[in-house]
This record gives sequence, structure tokens and C-alpha cells, in this order.
Amino acid sequence: MTGVQTCALPISGVAHRENESVAFVNAPDGSMNKFYLDFEYAPLHDINGKVDGIMVTVNDVTERVVARQKIEESENYFRNMTDSVPVMIFVTAPDGGFFFKNKQWYNYTGQTPEEMEGQGWLKSVHPQERSAVEQLYQSALAKHEAFNIEMRLRAKDGTYQWFEKIGTPRFDVEGNFMGYVGSTVNIHERKQSTEQLAEAEERMRMAADAAELGSWDIDLQNGDFVYSDRLREMFGFSNDKKYSRNDFWKLLNPEDLETIVKPANLTALEQGVYKYEARIVLADGSMRWIKPQGKVYYDKQGKPARMIGTIMDITAEKKASEILEESRLLFRTITEASPVGLWLSDENNVCVFVNETWINWSGMTLEENQTQGWLAPV
Repeated sequence: MTGVQTCALPISGVAHRENESVAFVNAPDGSMNKFYLDFEYAPLHDINGKVDGIMVTVNDVTERVVARQKIEESENYFRNMTDSVPVMIFVTAPDGGFFFKNKQWYNYTGQTPEEMEGQGWLKSVHPQERSAVEQLYQSALAKHEAFNIEMRLRAKDGTYQWFEKIGTPRFDVEGNFMGYVGSTVNIHERKQSTEQLAEAEERMRMAADAAELGSWDIDLQNGDFVYSDRLREMFGFSNDKKYSRNDFWKLLNPEDLETIVKPANLTALEQGVYKYEARIVLADGSMRWIKPQGKVYYDKQGKPARMIGTIMDITAEKKASEILEESRLLFRTITEASPVGLWLSDENNVCVFVNETWINWSGMTLEENQTQGWLAPV
């Protein structure tokens, strides 16, 4: 709606202009329509310079105003939505400069919007990571590719925490690069847990190497199995291929697998501790004893996520124990068959062993001999 009208009325001679003034106009159907108008009252002069009329110019700018209001409403909705989420949200221009971050960024860093704009956000990145972060970002920007960067950000109190910045490229309908939209998520606890776990793994690896233990690490959710060279050698495997946990289990004595190993595995998933002793049969037919020990780690939902542990070859200990038991059995067999009374005592003359012949001769029970000593029946 654009119009020009002149009229001859008493006037001041001073022009008057209003922009986007609200006007309500009756429609033919009796309803009231709202319009936004730009209008101007301008004086008209005769040949002598005297004001003798007014020129009224009216432009209907309703479409322009309504379109702008919709944009502002959309922007307010976007800002309110992003300010309500617990992570930092950002938007960049095509040149990579940051022009929007939600309030979570300002609340954490203490920066002002003016300090953040462009590449000002980099000033909050830890000095040790700042250069690498900028290079990674600029590399992704040059290729219009997504990026994922871990960095430490300075809080307004001067401390630093770990964050993960994830950016997704934006394109218009014609495929033109419009910048990035993304989030910055606090991963400080996860990062600390990862570092602590890595330190614990390194200590365990060093201890395992020193004690000649085999070590292993299994992802209980995807089945990935990592093992040390010592463990591979312990099971007689070559180093020319990758072995699964099932490959190791195939060498377990079938009876031990069903009665010891599988129950121990179920108990570990429930209680967090993995421990048993079992036999393995190597490719050459020889048998060895192993003693695995491990710990189960759980995810945030309480589900078993990872198990880390060691395996000790206890074959020598088992053989020594068998020899000792055989020796004890032989000793008892010989002493029980002896026609004379035999006894052993400690430094206090307390019997630690008496044979059946001595018991029969002394008339004292084994317990009486142990408490009263060999001199009692003399």
C-alpha cells in the first residue's frame, strides 16, 4: 500500500515522519486488520514560498515488519532453547569466526560476547593446547569438514577443565558453506578417569613384566581382547597373528573350563573380582597350571564394561606341592608301618607327630601327645 495525497489545511510547515506505525483498518467483511505503515507529512509551498498544503506519503511495510518479527521470534526461541541445555552451544560464520555462544560459555569462562567474537574464544584454551587446537580448527575450516577437538578451557576462577568441542558444517540449499554449529561438552571426569586408568595399567604392566606375569585387557561390550607378549608366549602362540579370548580358552582343560573357569567368569561379572586356578593343554600336549587374577570395571549404567588382569604360570608351584604331598604320604606310610614308636617334637618338647605304634604304647591319644609332650608317658 503506497499512496500520495495532498490537502489544504492549516499547517505548521514542519515535516513529520513515522516508521512502522501501527494502523487498524476495517476490512470489507467487518474484521479489523492490523497494518504497519511508514508515513510522512511534508509541507507544500507556492511560488512565493508560502506553505499552502500537505503531501502525505504512506507505505505499507507490514510484510517487512512481520517477516522481521518472525526472525526475531525464531532467534529468541533458539537462544532460549540453547540457554536451557547443560552444554555450550556455538555457531560460526563462513569465515570461521564465532558469532554466537549460549550463556553456558559465558557463565563458565567469564568472557563477554565482545571478547568471544571471532577467534577470541581461543584465549580461554590452555596455552599448552592453544596452538594445536587452532591448527586443527583451521584445517577443518579450510576443508569445510566436521571436527572433534579435546582441550582444556579456563574457568572464570582461573582453573582448567577438559572439554570436547564438536563442530558440524552448515550448508545452504545451494550447497554453499555457511559455517559451523556445534557443542562444547565437559569431559573432565571422564578424562581424569582415563588418565588414572592408563597410569594403573602402566603400573600393572611394569609389575607384570618384573614378575614375568602375562597381562590382558578385554572390552566386555565389544569383545576386543588385548594381551601382552608374555601371555602369548605362556600359551605357546606365535606372534604372526592376532588371537581372540576364545583362542586362549580353547587351550583350557575341558573339565576345568566347565567347572572352574566359566563359574569364575560369571562371579566376576557380578562381584567385580576374577580369580581361579586351572590347567591348560598346549599344542605339544604338555599341561601347565595357570592362575588368572583380574578386576571388572563398570560403566555409568552399572554394566560390566572392561576387565583387566594378569595370569601367572604356577606349574612349578603345583609340581612342588605334589612332590611335597607325595613325600608326606610316603613318610606317613613308612612310619605307620614301623614296629617301633616314632615321634617328632618342637623346641618345647610338644609332639607335632606320633605314629600309631607310639599311640598304642603310650596309651595317650594324638591330642594328648600333642599337648603333654613325649615325656608324659615316661
